[in-house]
Amino acid sequence: MLIAACCCCRWVLGLGLGLGLELELERHYLRSHDEGVSSDSPMLATVTTLQEKFAAFEARTPPELFGDPIWKLPAYRIGLFLTDVARDDVTVLIRAGAPPHVVNQLERAVDSIGVNIAEGYSRFSGKERARFYEIALGSARESREWYRRAVRWLGEESALERAYLLTRAIKILVVAVPRERAGASEDRIRRRQRVEDPSPSPSPSSSPSTQD
Repeated sequence: MLIAACCCCRWVLGLGLGLGLELELERHYLRSHDEGVSSDSPMLATVTTLQEKFAAFEARTPPELFGDPIWKLPAYRIGLFLTDVARDDVTVLIRAGAPPHVVNQLERAVDSIGVNIAEGYSRFSGKERARFYEIALGSARESREWYRRAVRWLGEESALERAYLLTRAIKILVVAVPRERAGASEDRIRRRQRVEDPSPSPSPSSSPSTQD
Protein backbone atom coordinates (compact mmCIF):
# COMPACT_ATOMS: atom_id res chain seq x y z
CA MET A 1 0.00 0.00 0.00
CA LEU A 2 2.82 2.41 0.90
CA ILE A 3 4.62 1.74 -2.39
CA ALA A 4 1.44 2.30 -4.39
CA ALA A 5 0.77 5.57 -2.54
CA CYS A 6 4.30 6.80 -3.23
CA CYS A 7 3.95 5.99 -6.94
CA CYS A 8 0.66 7.86 -7.08
CA CYS A 9 2.17 10.90 -5.37
CA ARG A 10 5.13 10.92 -7.75
CA TRP A 11 2.76 10.69 -10.74
CA VAL A 12 0.63 13.62 -9.55
CA LEU A 13 3.69 15.74 -8.67
CA GLY A 14 5.40 15.03 -11.96
CA LEU A 15 2.29 15.74 -14.00
CA GLY A 16 1.74 18.93 -12.04
CA LEU A 17 5.20 20.16 -12.99
CA GLY A 18 4.44 19.27 -16.59
CA LEU A 19 1.22 21.27 -16.46
CA GLY A 20 3.23 24.30 -15.37
CA LEU A 21 5.35 24.03 -18.50
CA GLU A 22 2.26 23.80 -20.70
CA LEU A 23 0.65 27.04 -19.49
CA GLU A 24 2.83 28.89 -21.98
CA LEU A 25 1.00 27.19 -24.83
CA GLU A 26 -2.20 29.10 -24.05
CA ARG A 27 -0.49 32.40 -24.80
CA HIS A 28 0.98 31.18 -28.07
CA TYR A 29 -1.81 29.22 -29.73
CA LEU A 30 -2.22 31.33 -32.83
CA ARG A 31 1.53 31.58 -33.40
CA SER A 32 1.86 27.83 -32.97
CA HIS A 33 -1.12 27.29 -35.27
CA ASP A 34 0.64 29.09 -38.12
CA GLU A 35 4.33 28.51 -37.41
CA GLY A 36 4.60 25.38 -35.29
CA VAL A 37 6.68 24.88 -32.16
CA SER A 38 10.43 24.78 -32.64
CA SER A 39 12.47 21.99 -31.13
CA ASP A 40 14.45 24.51 -29.04
CA SER A 41 11.33 25.89 -27.37
CA PRO A 42 11.64 26.54 -23.61
CA MET A 43 8.75 24.12 -23.20
CA LEU A 44 11.23 21.33 -24.02
CA ALA A 45 13.70 22.46 -21.36
CA THR A 46 13.11 19.26 -19.40
CA VAL A 47 14.18 16.78 -22.07
CA THR A 48 13.35 13.13 -21.71
CA THR A 49 14.03 10.25 -24.05
CA LEU A 50 10.50 10.40 -25.47
CA GLN A 51 10.70 14.17 -25.93
CA GLU A 52 13.97 13.78 -27.79
CA LYS A 53 12.30 11.26 -30.09
CA PHE A 54 9.38 13.63 -30.57
CA ALA A 55 11.72 16.52 -31.44
CA ALA A 56 13.37 14.31 -34.07
CA PHE A 57 9.92 13.31 -35.35
CA GLU A 58 8.87 16.97 -35.68
CA ALA A 59 12.06 17.86 -37.52
CA ARG A 60 11.14 15.73 -40.54
CA THR A 61 7.79 16.11 -42.26
CA PRO A 62 6.36 12.71 -43.26
CA PRO A 63 6.50 12.37 -47.07
CA GLU A 64 2.74 11.90 -47.34
CA LEU A 65 2.19 15.22 -45.53
CA PHE A 66 4.74 17.29 -47.43
CA GLY A 67 3.15 20.61 -48.38
CA ASP A 68 0.05 20.04 -46.22
CA PRO A 69 -0.36 22.91 -43.71
CA ILE A 70 -1.85 20.55 -41.15
CA TRP A 71 1.72 19.60 -40.21
CA LYS A 72 2.04 23.08 -38.68
CA LEU A 73 -0.42 22.13 -35.94
CA PRO A 74 1.51 21.08 -32.80
CA ALA A 75 -1.44 19.11 -31.39
CA TYR A 76 -1.71 17.15 -34.64
CA ARG A 77 2.00 16.31 -34.58
CA ILE A 78 1.67 15.10 -31.00
CA GLY A 79 -1.35 12.96 -31.88
CA LEU A 80 0.38 11.44 -34.90
CA PHE A 81 3.55 10.71 -32.93
CA LEU A 82 1.72 9.15 -30.00
CA THR A 83 -0.30 6.93 -32.34
CA ASP A 84 2.97 5.20 -33.31
CA VAL A 85 4.14 5.16 -29.69
CA ALA A 86 0.86 3.62 -28.51
CA ARG A 87 1.23 0.73 -30.96
CA ASP A 88 4.47 -0.24 -29.25
CA ASP A 89 2.92 0.36 -25.83
CA VAL A 90 0.10 -2.02 -26.66
CA THR A 91 2.61 -4.80 -27.30
CA VAL A 92 4.32 -4.09 -23.96
CA LEU A 93 1.01 -4.02 -22.11
CA ILE A 94 -0.17 -7.31 -23.60
CA ARG A 95 3.09 -9.03 -22.71
CA ALA A 96 2.94 -7.59 -19.18
CA GLY A 97 -0.55 -9.00 -18.67
CA ALA A 98 -2.55 -5.77 -18.67
CA PRO A 99 -6.34 -6.26 -18.83
CA PRO A 100 -7.71 -6.26 -22.41
CA HIS A 101 -10.01 -3.31 -21.73
CA VAL A 102 -7.06 -1.13 -20.69
CA VAL A 103 -5.14 -2.07 -23.85
CA ASN A 104 -8.08 -1.57 -26.20
CA GLN A 105 -9.32 1.69 -24.69
CA LEU A 106 -5.83 3.18 -24.62
CA GLU A 107 -5.16 2.38 -28.27
CA ARG A 108 -8.57 3.66 -29.35
CA ALA A 109 -8.31 6.92 -27.40
CA VAL A 110 -4.81 7.79 -28.62
CA ASP A 111 -5.70 7.01 -32.23
CA SER A 112 -8.72 9.33 -32.00
CA ILE A 113 -6.65 12.45 -31.27
CA GLY A 114 -4.93 12.94 -34.61
CA VAL A 115 -7.86 11.59 -36.63
CA ASN A 116 -10.29 14.16 -35.25
CA ILE A 117 -7.83 17.04 -35.53
CA ALA A 118 -7.28 16.08 -39.18
CA GLU A 119 -10.99 15.98 -39.93
CA GLY A 120 -11.66 19.21 -38.07
CA TYR A 121 -8.82 21.04 -39.81
CA SER A 122 -10.44 20.20 -43.14
CA ARG A 123 -13.60 22.14 -42.23
CA PHE A 124 -13.86 25.83 -43.13
CA SER A 125 -16.59 26.48 -40.57
CA GLY A 126 -15.14 27.46 -37.20
CA LYS A 127 -17.98 25.71 -35.40
CA GLU A 128 -17.29 22.50 -37.32
CA ARG A 129 -13.58 22.71 -36.55
CA ALA A 130 -14.34 23.33 -32.89
CA ARG A 131 -16.58 20.28 -32.76
CA PHE A 132 -13.87 17.91 -33.98
CA TYR A 133 -11.16 19.60 -31.92
CA GLU A 134 -13.38 19.14 -28.88
CA ILE A 135 -13.61 15.40 -29.60
CA ALA A 136 -9.81 15.31 -29.94
CA LEU A 137 -9.52 17.12 -26.61
CA GLY A 138 -11.69 14.52 -24.91
CA SER A 139 -9.64 11.74 -26.47
CA ALA A 140 -6.39 13.32 -25.28
CA ARG A 141 -7.66 13.55 -21.72
CA GLU A 142 -8.97 10.00 -21.91
CA SER A 143 -5.60 8.79 -23.23
CA ARG A 144 -3.80 10.46 -20.35
CA GLU A 145 -6.13 8.76 -17.90
CA TRP A 146 -5.55 5.33 -19.46
CA TYR A 147 -1.79 5.87 -19.30
CA ARG A 148 -2.19 6.69 -15.63
CA ARG A 149 -4.02 3.42 -15.11
CA ALA A 150 -1.39 1.54 -17.13
CA VAL A 151 1.50 2.60 -14.87
CA ARG A 152 1.57 -0.83 -13.23
CA TRP A 153 2.40 -2.58 -16.50
CA LEU A 154 4.04 0.14 -18.58
CA GLY A 155 6.23 1.66 -15.89
CA GLU A 156 5.91 5.00 -14.15
CA GLU A 157 8.55 6.86 -16.16
CA SER A 158 7.20 5.76 -19.55
CA ALA A 159 3.61 6.57 -18.61
CA LEU A 160 4.59 9.99 -17.26
CA GLU A 161 6.53 10.87 -20.41
CA ARG A 162 3.45 10.18 -22.49
CA ALA A 163 1.30 12.18 -20.09
CA TYR A 164 3.54 15.21 -20.58
CA LEU A 165 3.02 15.14 -24.35
CA LEU A 166 -0.71 14.59 -23.97
CA THR A 167 -0.90 17.55 -21.60
CA ARG A 168 0.76 19.70 -24.27
CA ALA A 169 -1.96 18.69 -26.74
CA ILE A 170 -4.67 19.25 -24.13
CA LYS A 171 -3.48 22.77 -23.32
CA ILE A 172 -3.38 23.67 -27.03
CA LEU A 173 -6.85 22.28 -27.71
CA VAL A 174 -8.36 23.92 -24.63
CA VAL A 175 -7.45 27.26 -26.20
CA ALA A 176 -8.17 26.23 -29.80
CA VAL A 177 -11.75 25.07 -29.28
CA PRO A 178 -13.28 28.40 -28.18
CA ARG A 179 -11.15 30.40 -30.62
CA GLU A 180 -12.27 28.24 -33.54
CA ARG A 181 -15.85 28.43 -32.38
CA ALA A 182 -15.53 32.21 -32.41
CA GLY A 183 -14.35 32.09 -36.04
CA ALA A 184 -10.57 32.58 -35.68
CA SER A 185 -9.71 30.37 -38.67
CA GLU A 186 -12.43 31.87 -40.85
CA ASP A 187 -11.08 35.37 -40.16
CA ARG A 188 -7.53 34.23 -40.87
CA ILE A 189 -8.53 32.63 -44.19
CA ARG A 190 -10.41 35.77 -45.26
CA ARG A 191 -7.39 37.94 -44.45
CA ARG A 192 -5.18 35.69 -46.58
CA GLN A 193 -7.66 35.82 -49.43
CA ARG A 194 -7.65 39.63 -49.32
CA VAL A 195 -3.85 39.65 -49.47
CA GLU A 196 -3.79 37.23 -52.41
CA ASP A 197 -6.53 39.14 -54.28
CA PRO A 198 -6.10 42.81 -53.34
CA SER A 199 -8.22 44.14 -56.23
CA PRO A 200 -10.58 46.76 -54.80
CA SER A 201 -14.28 46.39 -55.18
CA PRO A 202 -15.90 48.85 -57.62
CA SER A 203 -16.93 52.13 -56.03
CA PRO A 204 -20.56 53.25 -56.24
CA SER A 205 -19.60 56.15 -58.55
CA SER A 206 -18.16 53.78 -61.15
CA SER A 207 -21.32 51.76 -61.52
CA PRO A 208 -23.41 52.49 -64.64
CA SER A 209 -26.18 54.98 -64.13
CA THR A 210 -29.72 54.32 -65.17
CA GLN A 211 -31.86 56.80 -66.99
CA ASP A 212 -35.58 57.12 -66.70
